[in-house]
Amino acid sequence: MTEQETGTESTPITVESGEFYCSKCASRQAYELKSPQKQATSWFFRLFSQGDRGRFVECQNCHSTFVPAVLQVADESFDADYHKGIRRVAIQMMAVDGSIDDEEVAAIKEMFQQLTGKEVDEASIRDEAASLSSSSVDELGEYLSDLADGMKESGKELILKTAFWVVGADGQFDEEEAKFIYRVGGALGISAADVRVLMDRMTVSKG
Repeated sequence: MTEQETGTESTPITVESGEFYCSKCASRQAYELKSPQKQATSWFFRLFSQGDRGRFVECQNCHSTFVPAVLQVADESFDADYHKGIRRVAIQMMAVDGSIDDEEVAAIKEMFQQLTGKEVDEASIRDEAASLSSSSVDELGEYLSDLADGMKESGKELILKTAFWVVGADGQFDEEEAKFIYRVGGALGISAADVRVLMDRMTVSKG
Protein backbone atom coordinates (compact mmCIF):
# COMPACT_ATOMS: atom_id res chain seq x y z
CA MET A 1 0.00 0.00 0.00
CA THR A 2 1.50 3.32 -1.00
CA GLU A 3 0.77 6.95 -0.13
CA GLN A 4 0.80 9.54 -2.90
CA GLU A 5 -0.61 12.92 -3.90
CA THR A 6 -1.61 13.31 -7.55
CA GLY A 7 -4.34 15.12 -9.44
CA THR A 8 -5.44 18.48 -10.76
CA GLU A 9 -8.04 21.01 -9.73
CA SER A 10 -10.69 19.23 -11.83
CA THR A 11 -9.88 15.63 -10.89
CA PRO A 12 -9.89 13.71 -7.58
CA ILE A 13 -6.58 13.44 -5.75
CA THR A 14 -5.15 9.94 -5.32
CA VAL A 15 -4.01 9.61 -1.71
CA GLU A 16 -3.30 5.89 -1.49
CA SER A 17 -2.97 2.83 -3.71
CA GLY A 18 -2.78 -0.90 -3.18
CA GLU A 19 -4.69 -4.13 -3.81
CA PHE A 20 -8.14 -5.21 -2.63
CA TYR A 21 -10.83 -7.75 -3.50
CA CYS A 22 -13.13 -6.18 -6.10
CA SER A 23 -16.57 -7.78 -6.03
CA LYS A 24 -17.33 -6.54 -9.54
CA CYS A 25 -14.22 -8.22 -10.98
CA ALA A 26 -14.50 -11.18 -8.55
CA SER A 27 -10.74 -11.05 -8.03
CA ARG A 28 -8.00 -9.04 -6.36
CA GLN A 29 -7.25 -5.86 -8.25
CA ALA A 30 -5.27 -2.67 -7.89
CA TYR A 31 -7.17 0.20 -6.30
CA GLU A 32 -6.71 3.91 -5.72
CA LEU A 33 -8.16 5.71 -2.71
CA LYS A 34 -9.23 9.12 -3.96
CA SER A 35 -10.26 12.39 -2.37
CA PRO A 36 -12.78 14.40 -4.41
CA GLN A 37 -12.26 18.09 -5.16
CA LYS A 38 -15.97 18.64 -4.48
CA GLN A 39 -18.33 17.00 -1.97
CA ALA A 40 -19.82 13.73 -3.18
CA THR A 41 -23.42 14.07 -4.37
CA SER A 42 -24.53 10.53 -3.44
CA TRP A 43 -26.03 10.28 0.05
CA PHE A 44 -24.58 6.80 0.39
CA PHE A 45 -21.04 8.08 -0.13
CA ARG A 46 -21.58 11.14 2.09
CA LEU A 47 -22.98 8.97 4.88
CA PHE A 48 -20.48 6.10 4.82
CA SER A 49 -17.45 8.25 4.02
CA GLN A 50 -17.89 10.54 7.05
CA GLY A 51 -14.52 10.74 8.75
CA ASP A 52 -12.82 9.91 5.45
CA ARG A 53 -13.40 13.40 4.01
CA GLY A 54 -15.59 12.04 1.22
CA ARG A 55 -12.90 9.69 -0.05
CA PHE A 56 -13.77 6.73 -2.24
CA VAL A 57 -12.06 3.60 -3.54
CA GLU A 58 -11.78 3.05 -7.30
CA CYS A 59 -10.92 -0.32 -8.85
CA GLN A 60 -8.25 0.23 -11.47
CA ASN A 61 -9.53 -2.64 -13.61
CA CYS A 62 -13.30 -2.06 -13.87
CA HIS A 63 -13.32 1.49 -12.42
CA SER A 64 -16.19 0.69 -10.05
CA THR A 65 -16.22 2.84 -6.91
CA PHE A 66 -16.70 1.81 -3.27
CA VAL A 67 -16.72 3.47 0.14
CA PRO A 68 -13.37 3.25 2.02
CA ALA A 69 -14.80 0.70 4.49
CA VAL A 70 -14.59 -1.94 1.74
CA LEU A 71 -10.80 -2.04 2.21
CA GLN A 72 -11.31 -3.32 5.76
CA VAL A 73 -14.59 -5.22 5.64
CA ALA A 74 -13.87 -7.10 2.41
CA ASP A 75 -10.57 -8.41 3.72
CA GLU A 76 -10.59 -12.21 3.96
CA SER A 77 -9.41 -12.06 7.58
CA PHE A 78 -12.35 -9.88 8.65
CA ASP A 79 -14.82 -11.54 11.01
CA ALA A 80 -17.65 -13.16 9.00
CA ASP A 81 -20.02 -12.45 11.90
CA TYR A 82 -19.58 -8.76 11.18
CA HIS A 83 -20.93 -9.31 7.67
CA LYS A 84 -23.87 -11.19 9.16
CA GLY A 85 -24.51 -8.34 11.60
CA ILE A 86 -24.62 -5.70 8.88
CA ARG A 87 -26.94 -7.85 6.79
CA ARG A 88 -29.28 -8.78 9.63
CA VAL A 89 -29.67 -5.20 10.86
CA ALA A 90 -30.39 -4.01 7.34
CA ILE A 91 -32.97 -6.71 6.62
CA GLN A 92 -34.77 -6.40 9.95
CA MET A 93 -34.72 -2.62 9.56
CA MET A 94 -36.30 -3.07 6.13
CA ALA A 95 -39.22 -4.96 7.65
CA VAL A 96 -39.70 -2.80 10.76
CA ASP A 97 -42.52 -0.78 9.15
CA GLY A 98 -44.37 -3.97 8.21
CA SER A 99 -43.60 -3.78 4.50
CA ILE A 100 -40.78 -4.83 2.19
CA ASP A 101 -40.53 -2.88 -1.03
CA ASP A 102 -38.31 -3.19 -4.09
CA GLU A 103 -36.40 0.02 -3.32
CA GLU A 104 -35.35 -1.28 0.10
CA VAL A 105 -34.24 -4.63 -1.33
CA ALA A 106 -32.15 -2.83 -3.96
CA ALA A 107 -30.68 -0.61 -1.24
CA ILE A 108 -29.59 -3.60 0.82
CA LYS A 109 -27.99 -5.30 -2.19
CA GLU A 110 -25.99 -2.17 -3.01
CA MET A 111 -25.07 -1.48 0.62
CA PHE A 112 -23.82 -5.01 1.24
CA GLN A 113 -21.65 -5.01 -1.87
CA GLN A 114 -20.26 -1.56 -1.12
CA LEU A 115 -19.39 -2.36 2.49
CA THR A 116 -18.26 -5.98 2.22
CA GLY A 117 -17.17 -6.39 -1.39
CA LYS A 118 -19.55 -9.34 -1.64
CA GLU A 119 -22.81 -9.79 -3.54
CA VAL A 120 -26.16 -10.95 -2.16
CA ASP A 121 -29.12 -11.90 -4.33
CA GLU A 122 -32.66 -10.59 -3.98
CA ALA A 123 -34.17 -14.00 -3.23
CA SER A 124 -31.92 -14.58 -0.22
CA ILE A 125 -32.75 -11.12 1.13
CA ARG A 126 -36.48 -11.80 0.88
CA ASP A 127 -36.09 -15.29 2.36
CA GLU A 128 -34.16 -13.93 5.34
CA ALA A 129 -36.71 -11.14 5.77
CA ALA A 130 -39.48 -13.75 5.90
CA SER A 131 -37.57 -15.81 8.47
CA LEU A 132 -37.02 -12.72 10.61
CA SER A 133 -40.62 -11.51 10.37
CA SER A 134 -41.50 -13.16 13.67
CA SER A 135 -38.24 -12.19 15.37
CA SER A 136 -38.55 -9.55 18.06
CA VAL A 137 -36.44 -6.46 18.47
CA ASP A 138 -35.29 -7.98 21.77
CA GLU A 139 -33.86 -10.98 19.91
CA LEU A 140 -32.01 -8.66 17.55
CA GLY A 141 -30.74 -6.72 20.56
CA GLU A 142 -29.32 -9.87 22.12
CA TYR A 143 -27.69 -10.80 18.82
CA LEU A 144 -26.06 -7.39 18.46
CA SER A 145 -24.95 -7.30 22.10
CA ASP A 146 -23.02 -10.52 21.58
CA LEU A 147 -21.67 -9.27 18.24
CA ALA A 148 -20.54 -5.95 19.72
CA ASP A 149 -18.42 -7.57 22.43
CA GLY A 150 -14.89 -6.48 21.62
CA MET A 151 -15.93 -4.62 18.45
CA LYS A 152 -14.25 -1.31 17.67
CA GLU A 153 -16.32 1.86 17.96
CA SER A 154 -15.94 2.46 14.23
CA GLY A 155 -17.54 -0.93 13.56
CA LYS A 156 -20.48 -0.17 15.83
CA GLU A 157 -21.02 3.16 14.09
CA LEU A 158 -20.97 1.44 10.71
CA ILE A 159 -23.77 -0.93 11.76
CA LEU A 160 -25.80 2.03 13.06
CA LYS A 161 -25.26 3.85 9.77
CA THR A 162 -26.44 0.73 7.95
CA ALA A 163 -29.77 0.86 9.80
CA PHE A 164 -30.15 4.57 9.13
CA TRP A 165 -29.33 4.23 5.44
CA VAL A 166 -31.88 1.48 4.83
CA VAL A 167 -34.54 3.65 6.47
CA GLY A 168 -33.78 6.42 4.00
CA ALA A 169 -34.11 4.10 1.00
CA ASP A 170 -37.88 4.66 0.83
CA GLY A 171 -37.59 8.41 1.44
CA GLN A 172 -39.38 8.21 4.82
CA PHE A 173 -38.27 8.23 8.45
CA ASP A 174 -40.99 7.68 11.05
CA GLU A 175 -41.12 7.40 14.84
CA GLU A 176 -41.06 3.59 14.93
CA GLU A 177 -37.96 3.50 12.75
CA ALA A 178 -36.29 6.09 14.98
CA LYS A 179 -37.02 3.93 18.03
CA PHE A 180 -35.53 0.95 16.20
CA ILE A 181 -32.29 2.86 15.56
CA TYR A 182 -32.06 3.78 19.25
CA ARG A 183 -32.53 0.11 20.15
CA VAL A 184 -29.76 -0.86 17.72
CA GLY A 185 -27.46 1.73 19.25
CA GLY A 186 -28.26 0.59 22.78
CA ALA A 187 -27.59 -3.05 21.91
CA LEU A 188 -24.23 -2.03 20.46
CA GLY A 189 -23.34 -0.21 23.67
CA ILE A 190 -23.76 3.28 22.18
CA SER A 191 -25.40 5.76 24.56
CA ALA A 192 -28.68 7.44 23.61
CA ALA A 193 -26.89 10.80 23.56
CA ASP A 194 -24.27 9.51 21.14
CA VAL A 195 -26.97 7.92 18.96
CA ARG A 196 -28.70 11.31 18.83
CA VAL A 197 -25.46 12.99 17.75
CA LEU A 198 -24.91 10.37 15.05
CA MET A 199 -28.50 10.67 13.85
CA ASP A 200 -28.21 14.46 13.61
CA ARG A 201 -24.97 14.11 11.67
CA MET A 202 -26.45 11.49 9.36
CA THR A 203 -29.56 13.60 8.79
CA VAL A 204 -27.37 16.48 7.68
CA SER A 205 -25.59 14.12 5.27
CA LYS A 206 -28.93 13.16 3.78
CA GLY A 207 -29.88 16.75 3.07
